[in-house]
Amino acid sequence: MKKKTFQRIMTAGLALTVSAGLLSGCGNEAGGSTSGKLTMWCVNYANKYVSNYGEIQAFQELQKNSGVEVEYQHPVVGQEAEQFNLLMASGNLPDIVEAEWTSRYTGGLEKAISDGIVVPIQDYLDKAPNYMKLLEENPELEKGTKSSDGKQLIFHSLKDDIKINSYTGPQIRKDWLEKLGLPVPTTIDEWYTTLKAFKEQDPNGNGVADEIPLADDKTMAFRHFAAAWGCLKGEFYKNPRGEFVYGSIEPEYKAFLEEMHKWYEEGLIDQEFASITRKNVDANMTTDISGAFVGLLGSQMGNYIAAMRGTDSDYELVGTPWPIGPANKPYCATPGVARLTVYGYGAAITKNCKNIDSAMKYLDYCYSDEAFELQNWGIEGVTYTKGENGNQYTDLILKNPEGKSTVEAMVPYAVPSYGGTKMIDGDAYVAFMHNEPAQKEASALWASGDNSLLLPSYCYTAEEARKISNIMGDITTYEDEMFTKMMIGTVPVSEFDNYVAKIKQLGIDEAISLHKQAYERYMGN
Repeated sequence: MKKKTFQRIMTAGLALTVSAGLLSGCGNEAGGSTSGKLTMWCVNYANKYVSNYGEIQAFQELQKNSGVEVEYQHPVVGQEAEQFNLLMASGNLPDIVEAEWTSRYTGGLEKAISDGIVVPIQDYLDKAPNYMKLLEENPELEKGTKSSDGKQLIFHSLKDDIKINSYTGPQIRKDWLEKLGLPVPTTIDEWYTTLKAFKEQDPNGNGVADEIPLADDKTMAFRHFAAAWGCLKGEFYKNPRGEFVYGSIEPEYKAFLEEMHKWYEEGLIDQEFASITRKNVDANMTTDISGAFVGLLGSQMGNYIAAMRGTDSDYELVGTPWPIGPANKPYCATPGVARLTVYGYGAAITKNCKNIDSAMKYLDYCYSDEAFELQNWGIEGVTYTKGENGNQYTDLILKNPEGKSTVEAMVPYAVPSYGGTKMIDGDAYVAFMHNEPAQKEASALWASGDNSLLLPSYCYTAEEARKISNIMGDITTYEDEMFTKMMIGTVPVSEFDNYVAKIKQLGIDEAISLHKQAYERYMGN
């Protein structure tokens, strides 16, 4: 298996179903399977095209090649989190559950172990040669998969290719820049100048001052702009001075708020940023209302370019570098975008599994060379060909004769863009997801950002997770409320010290200490 370009990922968050009434496929009243067929709950990321992963050829081949029959069962789209909670409460578990355990299960993965929900794989690692070989080849990732006491608990989601992670970042209308004679902004000052010009110089050319320069809600753009001050909004990290901190109470955060309040007051930011949705951003970026946003390469940049191709020949959208501000570095703000990360989701064998050997055999096979090729590229000679320069998708996928999108054309064979129980090849991902040159260029640009503020994923003990969850619930609510108020001016930024005092009263120092403790334990493994 080639090492340099693929991302191995074990699965994209199977947010798993279910109330007792939905557990019809589990095989017996206690859950799990007694018939020799494993039950596995997973999100159906191809739900627009197929009702079940069992209809897809790659998943059929996974079963045939591993010698393990699997029944894939999916939660109702849009109800994944709710149904996961119902599933955990019911105790009527399938053989395998995949979830974002860190955030989905109260207390995290180690609490799920101590509660007896999940069977740790530590005692079965001799049955996971593919998975363990992968970890041995990637020591940085191996550290992130271990529990607080150094054990392997589940088949984790793993990423070892930065270009796949670089899927989110700042984007701007280059045609608007060219119309106004402006360069692509690279600093906070240049962003201010650019957004000011978008507001005042009628780049959409309709003679009406209707432009909303920056189209974003409060969950996206602002944390990326805050990084220009060397501050990670809403994150625990080591600041440029080497101190373990919480970004939203740092002095740099106050300076960031002052600048963003100015942008808001001058109409450079959507005045409804606190309540707008993704649909609002989509509409503004495809109706000549807005010129910039922070968002995704596929479902935003790619979709916007495709949508506008037939209606506006001048429309051009490009990625911009991470902005440089008072911290004097192009800091990346999103974990995983420009740093290898082990996430909290993955495939867990449950207490109700009656055939752990089969579960281990199937899950481990998903990390094999054969499964890697099958799930990322599909069927040789049909969806891809092999050559001196590596694998290439066929025209059936990239230039479908029936006009199907790459996803729609590929779904009968595989789902390379959706994660799932597989490893993702970086070359396959880029070829499949980045059909526009602007997407490839933006991804490479974002991957080159400074990721030194981003920490690796470290594991908490059940007690640490419980305490952090209890503390951060109230803090996150208060912080979110005050961010909006200070942005729009109903509470002046001069009240920042009182805001910090309140967050300290709510226990942020203990939360910082707990995070630091977990991080230092990780570094010592």
